[in-house]
Amino acid sequence: MQDNKTYTDEQKHAQIEKAVKNCKPLCVLGVLGNERGNKIMSDMLQWLLPVFHVHICTHDGSRFELPALQEAKRVALEYDVPVLYIHTRGAVNEWPTTAPTHRMWRREFGEQLRKYFTLASADAPLVVAPFVDADKTTRYNGFVANPAAWVKVDLQPTADRMDYERLWRGTDVPVIGTLLHAEESRLKEIHKILYALYG
Repeated sequence: MQDNKTYTDEQKHAQIEKAVKNCKPLCVLGVLGNERGNKIMSDMLQWLLPVFHVHICTHDGSRFELPALQEAKRVALEYDVPVLYIHTRGAVNEWPTTAPTHRMWRREFGEQLRKYFTLASADAPLVVAPFVDADKTTRYNGFVANPAAWVKVDLQPTADRMDYERLWRGTDVPVIGTLLHAEESRLKEIHKILYALYG
């Protein structure tokens, strides 16, 4: 869960139930189980843990984000609460966007998290992310989705990792971009805004 101890399923369930009862928001953090992935996880937990109950899903990346998405869906539906989903997989690579993405996560899902969970507390299906393309692609591996949204999505294996960023495209679920909701899919323009805000 939130440390290096091993927990039974019953213990995990009890911890999540306690967090929900205490109105502590839930986060499912997908982690690529290598040295750099674990380092990013450790850094992120420093700002996630004071605010969230963090449920860690570590995997080898062979199925891209699928295991972590499946866990986020399970947790959201089982406990009937919105869940913050973040996956470090893309950020494990040393891209020019890596450091700005980490800073954006920390501000948007730390300092600004209230706006995400307030919006996602609606009964109707809704996904809220910092950056969203016109085709509902959620950029930079992070969003808050409520249970009604998760019901609408069918999680299946794919050969294209981008299918998981385009997860909501084939659904009728509204996807809101809080920093940018692009009228067209222009990744270069989205990167420019990310650099301007968090570079």
